[in-house]
Amino acid sequence: MKLATAQQMREMDRRAPAEFGVSGLELMERAGLAAYRVAREMLGSGREVLILCGKGNNGGDGFVIARLLQRAGYRPQAWLAGSADALDGDAKVNHDRAVRSGVPVREVTDSPPPLPRADLIVDALLGTGLASDVREPHRALIEAANDSGVPILAVDVPSGLNSDTGQPCGTSIQASKTVTFVMPKVGLALYPGLRLTGEVIVADIGMPEPLRDDPALTMEWTTAAMMRGLLPPPGGSTHKGDRGKVLVIAGAEGFTGAACLSAETAFRAGSGLVYLACPRSLNDIYEVKLTEVITLPVPEPQDRRCFGVESVEAVAEEVEKVDAVIFGPGLSRNDRTAAFFRGVLPKIREREKPTIIDADGLNLLADHPDTPLPEHCVLTPHPGEMGRLLGCGIKEVQADRIQTARRAVQQYGCVVLLKGPGTVIAAPNGRISLNPTGTPGLGTAGTGDVLSGTIGSLLGRGLSAYDAARASAYLQGLAGEIGAETWGEEGMMAGDVLRSLPFALQRVRDPRYRDIRSCSG
Repeated sequence: MKLATAQQMREMDRRAPAEFGVSGLELMERAGLAAYRVAREMLGSGREVLILCGKGNNGGDGFVIARLLQRAGYRPQAWLAGSADALDGDAKVNHDRAVRSGVPVREVTDSPPPLPRADLIVDALLGTGLASDVREPHRALIEAANDSGVPILAVDVPSGLNSDTGQPCGTSIQASKTVTFVMPKVGLALYPGLRLTGEVIVADIGMPEPLRDDPALTMEWTTAAMMRGLLPPPGGSTHKGDRGKVLVIAGAEGFTGAACLSAETAFRAGSGLVYLACPRSLNDIYEVKLTEVITLPVPEPQDRRCFGVESVEAVAEEVEKVDAVIFGPGLSRNDRTAAFFRGVLPKIREREKPTIIDADGLNLLADHPDTPLPEHCVLTPHPGEMGRLLGCGIKEVQADRIQTARRAVQQYGCVVLLKGPGTVIAAPNGRISLNPTGTPGLGTAGTGDVLSGTIGSLLGRGLSAYDAARASAYLQGLAGEIGAETWGEEGMMAGDVLRSLPFALQRVRDPRYRDIRSCSG
């Protein structure tokens, strides 16, 4: 599902009447009608509705909703933040229509009085154009609505939310549902915006198709329906060799668990054969911990149980035999593994094997940024690792996660998956995917190794680097949600996410499954 910035929506609104003869007043009527239908569903047997309206087009949508509710026999009242004399354009037209239809409209120019009793509050105060902190009386109205305990329906975006960054502008409506028009706005798919929207319903209001299909709209929100189209068919060949062969290059003394999690996850994500290249002295540990995975002990430095320059040729021989490579979990970071990194990455590139680089692989890349990377490569940094890759702090990374991911793509020339709430996946061709799934329970050691195993498996099963990354982020988040349903968020471990992954695959493949966070209406 495509995502739009505020500027892109303004451009659509400008071009619709100029090039396609669809007036802004007509689009506003359709938007109000779509939101009215959602409002009726939320009301149930309730009759009292408070519509909070601003002076812009968002408020105009609110006046359409108020008029339609009045006509249907509900008891709406509209509160206008400001003076009616300041209204103009389509918003004024619909204000006047609402007044003529009998909707009581109250102007709020100073501190608002206590909100009246209502069964539903419709938030139509501020739309996509907000870029500065919320001012009075809007701030007071937003806080009063949030404190009321009444369900809130947000129109287009929750008021106070920056529709491009997902950050509240001082304060923001906490919506029960958000009905957004044409396509979701970027800020609805980024945290904390994703937590402030409630259920998101995307309403088709008849925006001309050429505008919705504009190639400039390069950002998208991953949905279950998209995943069904991306994942390899579940039937396929029954021979293990035809389901993707994956080589995991991971592990060092004290970090054997990371390698195990990635290798086991690759099987859970559908791979037919999984190999683990490991330092020779650690092989006995892996033989005990892993049953299905084939271990490949390789030479190691004499003074340390890790990969070294001695390991390069043996590992390179194994790379030749597989379809994809997972590199880095638990690898450790020292001068021996640095020499191994510099020696083996060019050989993986020469053999043209799709590769995911994670964990200590990323830290080694930050130390040696000129190392040639495989052509089909995915980097999966968390904010701290991203800061090291770009030479900046975590705050800078988090301030604009989309732009940060773009910077990393430009610097390293491959697909980048920036972990964390509102995972961002960026590709060299400019495409951006934002992931809606996940739970705070994923914030525990080892879940990144599970993600790397999933990406490696899907790379080995034939998905492109970008598709493997966005599909894996979705499945990882969904597996985390399923795991939290069973073990609870506080007690969930990475192994629980691993065990939940097959159920996430089943859920996504079921055509009856519909992700309500990004549904159409």
